[in-house]
Amino acid sequence: MQNVQRAPKSGTSSDDKEHTLQETNISKIAADIEFVSLVRSLLQAGEILNMTDLKSVYSRILDNNGVHNVPLPTTQGMKEKINSHIDDVHFMKAKRRNESDRVFSTAVRDAAVEDAMTKTNENNVQQLFESASVLRSTIDCQNKYPWQFEGELNTDDAEKHVPKALYAFLRWLLEGPATSIEPETMRSATIHRDVLTISQNIMYG
Repeated sequence: MQNVQRAPKSGTSSDDKEHTLQETNISKIAADIEFVSLVRSLLQAGEILNMTDLKSVYSRILDNNGVHNVPLPTTQGMKEKINSHIDDVHFMKAKRRNESDRVFSTAVRDAAVEDAMTKTNENNVQQLFESASVLRSTIDCQNKYPWQFEGELNTDDAEKHVPKALYAFLRWLLEGPATSIEPETMRSATIHRDVLTISQNIMYG
């Protein structure tokens, strides 16, 4: 009697398919862990990332972990993946269509705000310094034609001897620039008198 060995049937059994699926899931989990760890470390180091680069990195990590031919998540899906595993992460939508959304940490955001505020304060003080220099220059020029201060305010004399730049600056300071087309009010007349008084005192000083 001749023994006949049957060749295994082609195809994959349900057990093999389940095993393959489990292996793929494990590889996917490993890739996600590696990706989240990388993003967290970059954000903690103060990096500002963008979604295009993160998608490319994620694709490479999937491939390195043996996960192939898997569709990448959408931008929203990537954001959800990052947001669900990393605390204090923020997303900023790009202003231009051809730019990618940004990803950064709270620490980076706070540092950027503080830096912007510091620069703004420095710029403001610098502008005040420069404005004071301009006004002193106009006063020096005006003092070439000295005005004898008599202790009383004479509107005509004041208007003649107060530098226009000084008058404009003080009016802007007290009243602010014009914001409407309404005619002058009683307050405007009071401001005019007060500006001349302050100007007179500055010129005397």
